[in-house]
Amino acid sequence: MIHSRTGAALEDEAGALAWAFDHPIGCVPLTEMAAGKKTAAISVCDITRPAPNRVTLPPLLKRLHAAGIPVEGITILIATGLHRVATEDEVNTIVGPEIAAKYRIVSHDAKIPR
Repeated sequence: MIHSRTGAALEDEAGALAWAFDHPIGCVPLTEMAAGKKTAAISVCDITRPAPNRVTLPPLLKRLHAAGIPVEGITILIATGLHRVATEDEVNTIVGPEIAAKYRIVSHDAKIPR
């Protein structure tokens, strides 16, 4: 028999994200993991798989910067699988225009020979 469980809505979304980034299960907090690093890559889904990137990316980026990784050291990779490369409008939808204007955003393209 299959049972479905429904989670309750979070009352404090920002607080829950902060807690998750600062108290991960099975590893050190993000700022500790990123300390001393010069670069970071963040993978996000393409437009076909909606995700709350506009909510999750700002606190993630804040922690990477707090660890010493500069804006120019961060790349956000749009994982397209075999889908086409994201358009500029889609990038703005996926990460938000503020992040799109400030960070290096790369769409994966599986059709480019390596």
